[in-house]
Amino acid sequence: MPDRDPKGKFAKGNKWAIQNGEVRNPGGINGASIHRRLKEILEGEEGAKYEDGIARAGIKHAVEGNARFWQMVVEIIDGKIPDRIAGHDGGAITFDDAAKERIRKMVESADRIDDDPDD
Repeated sequence: MPDRDPKGKFAKGNKWAIQNGEVRNPGGINGASIHRRLKEILEGEEGAKYEDGIARAGIKHAVEGNARFWQMVVEIIDGKIPDRIAGHDGGAITFDDAAKERIRKMVESADRIDDDPDD
């Protein structure tokens, strides 16, 4: 079996190909982490000075239309914000029949509210 396909990618079934869910370099380059180092600096003795600088840079970026800057900074310092709501066990949120009925009634009553009182 050839190691590579015509496009240069590992051929199907190749033992060296990355498998689904596999991480080949979980620790980064020699365990280096810019995120970890940034947190160390911010938690250090002069951290407040750097926090002030980051806040000022963030304001500048926001004014210039770069909202992604804040997301990047927050994710580096605090970790990625989950993009879904989950139940207490990390699974899907479920509702019992009584809760579903209460929600249905709330939606139904909201549908009856007139948005334009002048009509």
